[in-house]
Amino acid sequence: MGKTEAEVIKKKRQALTALENGTYVEPTRLTIEQWLCIWTQEYLGAVKPGTRKTYHQQITLHIVPALGALPLQRLMPAASWTTYINPLFFYDPKQFANRNGYY
Repeated sequence: MGKTEAEVIKKKRQALTALENGTYVEPTRLTIEQWLCIWTQEYLGAVKPGTRKTYHQQITLHIVPALGALPLQRLMPAASWTTYINPLFFYDPKQFANRNGYY
């Protein structure tokens, strides 16, 4: 939690604020790749086969190579798309990963 009582109080306050703002993310050890596996199996059931294929290709070719090993918790809700996801569709994944210090 924290080394001192003040640190514990500060972390508790931050967690409560995040909970109230709707930005709290429960701690998890899942990687982005593991979550995407769950997501494709459990949440893509209702989409058309062509859409499913496109999503699978984007995930396999772009997202997993660049971000798959990162902890899921590292993606913050507000910053996820603009910081991590959108650039993957405009840049080479290796270039993006190198530029952002993931390799």
